[in-house]
Amino acid sequence: MVSVGVDIHKASGFAVVKDDGGRVVASFTFKNDKCGIGEFVERLQGFRDVRVAVESSGNFWVKLYEALEAKGFRVVLSNPARTKAIAEAKIRSDRLDASTLADLLRAGLVAESYVPPKHVRVT
Repeated sequence: MVSVGVDIHKASGFAVVKDDGGRVVASFTFKNDKCGIGEFVERLQGFRDVRVAVESSGNFWVKLYEALEAKGFRVVLSNPARTKAIAEAKIRSDRLDASTLADLLRAGLVAESYVPPKHVRVT
């Protein structure tokens, strides 16, 4: 199983993929648009048994969440205020935030935000 932490922003996202032992298997940046998200999802399909934690940032997470959900990935939307309380760091970067999300996901400590069912969401 791999755990993926994604720090998402308006124009791009940064992902860190970790194995069960917490070793970084891959890390990469992708554009937060249809093409970039499609390439990201395609890369994840190369791994077995994938779980993804996406940081809830404004509405920047919606396209990514729905693309992952549509491909059958297990996706968790992280509540940033509650996650910050668990994993606050003095030095922050996209890489570090994504890595922390992956670690929290591996440990079952992601503070989840509620995501309504697809038929209820307005996009």
